[in-house]
Formats: sequence, C-alpha cells, structure tokens
Amino acid sequence: MDRVPDSTTLIKLNQRFGEELIATLNKKLVKHLIKTKSIKPRKIRIDSTTVEANIIYPTDIGLIHQTVRTLTRTVKKLGVTITDHTRATKKALARLGASLKSKRGQKKERAQKALKSVKRLAEDTVSQCRSALGSLKKKHTGGTIERFTGQIELGKKIVEQTEQKLDGVESIPERIVSFHDPEARVIRKGKLSKPNEFGRTVQLVQDESG
Repeated sequence: MDRVPDSTTLIKLNQRFGEELIATLNKKLVKHLIKTKSIKPRKIRIDSTTVEANIIYPTDIGLIHQTVRTLTRTVKKLGVTITDHTRATKKALARLGASLKSKRGQKKERAQKALKSVKRLAEDTVSQCRSALGSLKKKHTGGTIERFTGQIELGKKIVEQTEQKLDGVESIPERIVSFHDPEARVIRKGKLSKPNEFGRTVQLVQDESG
C-alpha cells in the first residue's frame, strides 16, 4: 500500500544504474510476483515482420547524390544560388556502375576514390546551405525553414557516415539508407533470396483474447 514512486524517480534510477540493471531487477520482481501468486500472467504470442520502404537500393555514392540534389534544389527554391554539384555526383554514380564490371582488384579502389570525391562535393553543398540559412531565416519563417534545417542536418549525418565508411567502419549504428526516408533501416532476417531488406520491423503481439 506504499505510495508509488514518481516517474522522475524512476528516470533518475535508470540513469544512475543503467537500463540493463533496471531491466534485470524488473525481471526478478515479475518472477517473484508470479511465484507468490500476486499476479497472474497472461499468455501472448509475439512475431515480427519487415515492411519494406519504397526506396531504391542504397549505395554510398547514390545516397550522396540524393543529398546534393535535394539540398541544391531546396536552396534554389528559397531564392539562393549555390555551386551546383548535382551533375558531378550523377556522373560519379554512372562511373561507379561501369567500374563494377571491371576486375575485382580495381573495383574497390575505384569505388573508394569516387566516394572520396563525391563526399567532398557533399561537404561543400552542406557548408554552402548552412551559410545561406542565416540570411534565409530573415526572409522565410515557419515550416519551410524548419524542413530546410532538417535537410541540412540530415546531409551532415550522411557525410559523417560516409567518412566512417571510408575509414573502414563496416557496421554503422542507425545507418541512414535514404535521404527521402531517413527512418528506414537495414534489416537482416537471414533470408536466402533477400539477405538485406530496407524498411522497418513491425512487431505483432496477440494476447489470449485474440
């Protein structure tokens, strides 16, 4: 019959001791309550499935091209002209397709070289957009500027993850696979036909009542 702790108390405990320890304590508490018949657990069935996102198969250069093209298009619509690298990134994307047909030893080297080149173009585009943002805030208000600011931040994250890839990091947590659907993720479910899927994992939970 004691007073229930305030939610902020639980948050502080979670921050102090860590989520793993709190989760362990919760499991032990539930086991104790079941053993003493203080609670009667219900049976549930849990399953998961993948909902694929409507995006093209992601490549690092393709993602950089999406970033440069979208940022350039948006800033031009807002009335500011910046150096347009869209054609250069598009050509790099086409060259990558051609280089994939080359010998295996040359393939990786050419892809790395092309990726370094387009990464610099994306950095320049993001930098120019950030510089333009200050003056645009005086002319535009509301959702337009908020969307543009979000696009710039997303572009920055994509450049950063590209740097990680060039540094040899294979596994990037919360890796962005689409500029237009940044919440989509790489999902590996062990399928032979589709080792990698891109989208969201949906969890389905059904209790005894159906």
